Amino acid sequence: FIKRLNMREQLVRQVEIIPIEVVVRNVAAGSLATRLGLEEGERLPRSIVEYYYK
Repeated sequence: FIKRLNMREQLVRQVEIIPIEVVVRNVAAGSLATRLGLEEGERLPRSIVEYYYK
């Protein structure tokens, strides 16, 4: 980080992007519902955080 240009932009040094995706789920949907055998749309008792390397 070098400096903030405005509320939406900042000036930074060149970086190498780490291709990681973080998915936080509060409701069973899609592949999660299938993998865990839950009903689509079922509320989860706790949030599930999944990390994916792209």
